Amino acid sequence: MSAELENKTETINLLAVGQFPPDWDYLHARLQRLGLSLNEAQWVTDSKSALPFLRSEPWDCLLFAIQDAFDTLELEALQTHLKAVREMGLSIPVILFAAEMNDSLAEICQKWNCQFQESDFRKGSTGIGWAIFREIQVNRTREDLRLAQSELRVRQERSREEASLILSQQHRLLNEIVSASSGKSNDAVSSLANTRVFDETAKQKYDQILKQIVISGLSGSQQMLQSLLNEFEFRGIEPRDLLSLHLQTLEKLLAGAGEKSSRHILQRADQLLVEVMVSLAETYRQHAA
Repeated sequence: MSAELENKTETINLLAVGQFPPDWDYLHARLQRLGLSLNEAQWVTDSKSALPFLRSEPWDCLLFAIQDAFDTLELEALQTHLKAVREMGLSIPVILFAAEMNDSLAEICQKWNCQFQESDFRKGSTGIGWAIFREIQVNRTREDLRLAQSELRVRQERSREEASLILSQQHRLLNEIVSASSGKSNDAVSSLANTRVFDETAKQKYDQILKQIVISGLSGSQQMLQSLLNEFEFRGIEPRDLLSLHLQTLEKLLAGAGEKSSRHILQRADQLLVEVMVSLAETYRQHAA
């Protein structure tokens, strides 16, 4: 196990604030057993001296030793320091070390997102190494999650923009179809009102088949799709009517897509549109024969 940890050793930077320095040698030995190695370690005696280090160098954890947890002035200075750290936009983990916990420290920890460790980092305490290791790992996991969420939001926004663009193109196509059939290009948009009005049953069926195809694809929806196509064929639906219905249903589905990929929905929706258009074209061909 030791050999495995040694191969996975990560270097970290620690900044300690307190009247006395930590036992760096002991702390380094404890961290090495957990797969961490001290790359840089700094100690300052007061909060004011720590701020320049925080502004200029990256730190993986801030250690803050409290001499007297009941000293009002010391706790006020601690609050001022932690406020400055958070206002700098630093999300590094902060661990407060004191001989005992009290209500004031608990309130500070909650307000400024700090962890408490009941020990004195001047002395050899196995808990110190574990506390640092735990907080660094938790913070890295939190940052990884934040980055992943940010990337997901960017992908979703791009997906929505792409979906909006494709829908706009399809709407323009529908306008052109209606315009060509009406013979008046200036009346294309208003002529959309002349497209076939589907009853609620037909709309619900198309909505259901589109959702099913998004989930399982065409191969898993053949029976439902064939039933829908048969019904449409008997009603004598025109391509522009079907495209209008398709766009209305697709927009509704995209609006409630949640985390579902808009690109995935559009791809499956295009497959459905091609299938029904081909079926209608085949119906026209048979009737013309």
